[in-house]
Amino acid sequence: MRFNMFSWEAYLLVSILLLNGCATTAVSTDDAKNVPAERIISKFAQTKNPGDATLIVKRDSGFTGSGCNIVVYLDGKAIAELDTREKVIFYARPGEHILSAKQTSICVAGLKEVGITLKENDKKTYRIGFGGNVDMSINATAF
Repeated sequence: MRFNMFSWEAYLLVSILLLNGCATTAVSTDDAKNVPAERIISKFAQTKNPGDATLIVKRDSGFTGSGCNIVVYLDGKAIAELDTREKVIFYARPGEHILSAKQTSICVAGLKEVGITLKENDKKTYRIGFGGNVDMSINATAF
């Protein structure tokens, strides 16, 4: 005689709950903490010159990917290293740029990039997060 501890419905429910728990959650710009000074890599990007655009890049909250920090890059130059629920505010000249994010250490999310266009005195906000299938993304956000 075979003993089934759970029905297939219970297994399905547990699987759905586990998959949904993998996605990270957006954090508002006001609620995100400023990255500590010791993890700001490019001090030059912290100086606003006349006409520069303002960029805010923040990292979601949640368990997925939280074991490793994420380095934010602009045009291949490291800007800062973010932990969960942190943000970095920096400045860039108007024009075409590549905004990138890459996990540190042994984490395997890889490099994610997005092309951005900045206008004079622009202010743009981006979030770094993980979807339900544990893929990292970097996207513009209104939060």
